[in-house]
Amino acid sequence: MQTLALSVLGKDLDDALSFNRLKADVKKLSSRFRLVVAHDARFQFERKEKRPLPDAPTEADLERYADSLVQLGKIFTTKLSEDLVPAMQMNAHHLGLVQAEREGESTLGKIVAVKKEILEKLFAQNVVPILAPITKTKSGRLCFVSADAVAARLAGELRADMIFFIDDCGSGKKEEREKFARESLMNGAKRAFVSDLSGLEAVALRGERRSSEITLSPST
Repeated sequence: MQTLALSVLGKDLDDALSFNRLKADVKKLSSRFRLVVAHDARFQFERKEKRPLPDAPTEADLERYADSLVQLGKIFTTKLSEDLVPAMQMNAHHLGLVQAEREGESTLGKIVAVKKEILEKLFAQNVVPILAPITKTKSGRLCFVSADAVAARLAGELRADMIFFIDDCGSGKKEEREKFARESLMNGAKRAFVSDLSGLEAVALRGERRSSEITLSPST
């Protein structure tokens, strides 16, 4: 069975139309692929706090953001379970799946180790991991790593057949997400896309080709 990774924005999970469409797609995809979904919760954090999530969050910001991630992941997992999708909400640091280190004294982190065998075991049980990008250092301190970075690294480690960075409601971060798509390809993923849900459905469910596919230039 092929492997597919998704990176989903909290904004899309807050929109009822996009949420229901994504939920239906995940149900179909989970029967055809070994599927892992990473999500952020920037939209939910900013709505609750009534301010933007800083690019370099404080310790308190990061703790509140982690709460938003967990709450959103639980909602998404519960809704999938209601549709009989065997999904499991996980934090990225769970069982050491993703280990990160802080960059200096800031809360910003970089991924330094991945235990892909944890996902392999879940796939063997037909479980769909729903990953909140909550990472920790060896000493247990929280790090800020984006959902796109987590998804890209996992897709590379798993040699995923496809990775999709889903953007259905318009985040304005296409260029940044294309960078992560290229990173996933350089690290072992076979195909990468920055796409809306129509693109996901066309490529992963119907086998069509789309111009939204990201490729590496010969000089990369």
